[in-house]
Amino acid sequence: LPLETPEIQSDDVWEIAWFSAEYIANLTNKAVLTTDVWYCIKHLNNFPGPYIKQMNSWFSADQIIKMMDWATDRTIEMTEALAYCL
Repeated sequence: LPLETPEIQSDDVWEIAWFSAEYIANLTNKAVLTTDVWYCIKHLNNFPGPYIKQMNSWFSADQIIKMMDWATDRTIEMTEALAYCL
């Protein structure tokens, strides 16, 4: 279903995914599977974490790469959370 859920503020990607699943399940009275993603750029102190949507409105991909110009560690860790709610 192409539905938007409220953007809760949390540092826990699992909590965000669960909130979305529960919100839509309650709204539609159907079983729901949702996903949420967390990106942590080690050089930027694990920014943006779960705040990818906000980051994409603030910075372009080129600006993010520019912030890492002098970084020796350009590791990015991705976590994807799946939540199922009846």
